[in-house]
Amino acid sequence: MITRHVKKLRKPLEGKPDILIRNGEIDTALLSRSGLDFDKLRAMLRAQDIFSISGVAYTIYETNGTLSVLRKSRYDGVTRQDLNLPDRELRLPCSLVENGVICRENLQEIGRDEDWLRRRLQDMGYLDIQSVTCAETTETGELAVIARAYMTSAAAKSTTPVP
Repeated sequence: MITRHVKKLRKPLEGKPDILIRNGEIDTALLSRSGLDFDKLRAMLRAQDIFSISGVAYTIYETNGTLSVLRKSRYDGVTRQDLNLPDRELRLPCSLVENGVICRENLQEIGRDEDWLRRRLQDMGYLDIQSVTCAETTETGELAVIARAYMTSAAAKSTTPVP
């Protein structure tokens, strides 16, 4: 792209980011000029797990159409580091059953086989693979299962640690 090489053309061609919320105050004129309304702003904030505008210190409407948000400090989440807790190992979730069909490649990828999966599902109350809409390992290593809609037992939605 030419704007990557010629800085003088960057602002005229790509525009510049707009600060829609500054120190917790919304610039309604800039919001309107950006082609947004409160509903769209709220939707974009919700996509970032922010459900109240009152928790926002700054919001920048980027030139690519996304929002960058800085929360007010009292709404910051507490981190493991804040509590001096050790880091924990996280894994990428892996789908093992989709619409009642076993994902054999994914099972192989996590070093498990179909017998292991069937035993785990039976231990959780799923006697038939067809009763499972989705089963996946979570980032913490648990097996999470969502039953088909016709399931009405306590096993309809459950998680259990993967040994």
